[in-house]
Amino acid sequence: MKANQPLISSDKIAAFVAAFLPWLAWLTRIALLLDAPRRSKRLKRFVRRCERTAERLVFLMAVERMGSPPPRRTRRPASAPRGFTRSRSNLQRFFRHGRLRLHGGSLTQRLARITDIMAAPDAYIARFMRTMRRGVGRSRLIIAAPRAEPVRALAAPAILAADSS
Repeated sequence: MKANQPLISSDKIAAFVAAFLPWLAWLTRIALLLDAPRRSKRLKRFVRRCERTAERLVFLMAVERMGSPPPRRTRRPASAPRGFTRSRSNLQRFFRHGRLRLHGGSLTQRLARITDIMAAPDAYIARFMRTMRRGVGRSRLIIAAPRAEPVRALAAPAILAADSS
């Protein structure tokens, strides 16, 4: 593999987007035809899935524009200080940095937002690229209680001998 080869080709990203757009159009048409789209749990799940797919597609576009990945740091993070534990991140919240989702809007407003994003994704791609350039935190410190002493390590209380005479 060449060092300057991109992680994903633009042809594959275009194929993903081309597969996503008819599904988005179908979902928008269904949401507009229904009288009360707020009541349908299945439709809400479809819209959430559509938002996640749009986030991931915009992320792939940002990865494609960034080019080859930066060299990895070889320095290992120091161990956690006393009273803290180190927690590894699973990067579930990374997509929040893109701010693609419209929280608090109706389903039709959310679908219109996704359509607008897919029509002109440049601002969102730039936001993802800024986040990736800054670096993604892979671990963090969490405050923790000190380790408990095992029961065997504690000293047994002294038993006083009682005089029974």
